[in-house]
Amino acid sequence: MKLDYEVDKNAGVFTPLPPGRYRVKVLAVEDGYSKAGDPKLNMKLGVVDHDNRWVYHTLTFIPKGASGHGMAVHSLKCFGFSIDKSRVNFDSADIIGKEAMADLIIEEYEGKRSNKVKMFDYIPENQPESTDEVPF
Repeated sequence: MKLDYEVDKNAGVFTPLPPGRYRVKVLAVEDGYSKAGDPKLNMKLGVVDHDNRWVYHTLTFIPKGASGHGMAVHSLKCFGFSIDKSRVNFDSADIIGKEAMADLIIEEYEGKRSNKVKMFDYIPENQPESTDEVPF
């Protein structure tokens, strides 16, 4: 096939979203394990109300009592999982379609700028009546 294709020379230049709070929806998830052997979910998060914008985030399930454990617990709560027992059982696919608020920042790595999730929070209409302090 021979093409004569008109292009915008500025197309394809990625500009991160400004830092701030955005509503995100889990579009896809891939299971895996961290270097330490802890289960993790690599999530593709669509930014609601920003067509074709997404950010990748890894949620690592650090063992109870270890530094960082509370971040996974807090994140699951923000995505609407009920944490009222000492264990949570779910299939990784259960998180697909769930929404939360995400504080996005801009990170630079090897000269490229991209958005990164700093932390998750509850969607205002799903916020529980009382929330524990963030445990990390």
